[in-house]
Amino acid sequence: MSKSALEKKDVCAVVVAYHPDDGLERRVAGILEQVDRVVIVDNHSSAESARVIERTAERKDVHLIRNELNLGVATALNEGMGWAREHGYAWAFLFDQDSVLAEGALDTLAGVLDGAGGEDAPAVLGCNYRDVHAGRLRYPDESAAGVSWRERKTVITSGSLVSVGAYGDIGPFRDAFFIDHVDDEYCLRARRKGYRVLSTCKPVMLHSVGASTLHRLLWKRTGVTNHPPFRRYYMTRNHIILMKEYFAAEPRWVFDTAYSRMKSLVLLCLFEKRRPEKLRNVLRGFFHGVFRGAK
Repeated sequence: MSKSALEKKDVCAVVVAYHPDDGLERRVAGILEQVDRVVIVDNHSSAESARVIERTAERKDVHLIRNELNLGVATALNEGMGWAREHGYAWAFLFDQDSVLAEGALDTLAGVLDGAGGEDAPAVLGCNYRDVHAGRLRYPDESAAGVSWRERKTVITSGSLVSVGAYGDIGPFRDAFFIDHVDDEYCLRARRKGYRVLSTCKPVMLHSVGASTLHRLLWKRTGVTNHPPFRRYYMTRNHIILMKEYFAAEPRWVFDTAYSRMKSLVLLCLFEKRRPEKLRNVLRGFFHGVFRGAK
């Protein structure tokens, strides 16, 4: 049997933490069963949450990086990636603090990496997942039909396995994006440099997209994410910037995501709370995205 290109000893997980709940320790323990080391990057959590993080970091195979301010998801990911590179890991497994990794997930990703082959190396291997609140899969599960992976334009940060070598060539996550579309920007930039972005078809993670709730609209049920107002600013601004930068290279992604953004805006107006505040942030994000960029 040939040796897999992906082994536990080559993988370091990076978990970005910001006011995590008491379940962090259990979730990190589950990740540790499949990786060599976990790095927790704490973006200045509250004192109570910091105690949860410190308790989790007492394990010898967990390293803690503390930030004195909330520097955002992108910067925290870069700090974790830097630690992984300095310590010789080939892959970094990135996670949000509330994501739950299924048993055998790394083996599933190893199968994707071994099966994809080809000369164009993947820079990112993403996980298909089930949304905890909405109960829906991100992608159709085609594994029963023998399809183990699909090529994607972008995948979400959480559950993505990032090549440390490719990261050195592609460059860091975009700090100025702070939180939203950080994953999209990195994946699109990777594709521009000739790398591939893949994801599993088999769901191997539970993940929360905002605080999703389901609502009935005419004859069907649809979901809203209920992201807080400040997120609406970054979601809008960063999306506008990416549409401007990748309209020529990724027109299908631009049109598909523009449609999704408009649909999300309509659903926000129909079902979400704090609508005036959120819409003000959408307008501010639109203005800054068009005229200022990410500063």
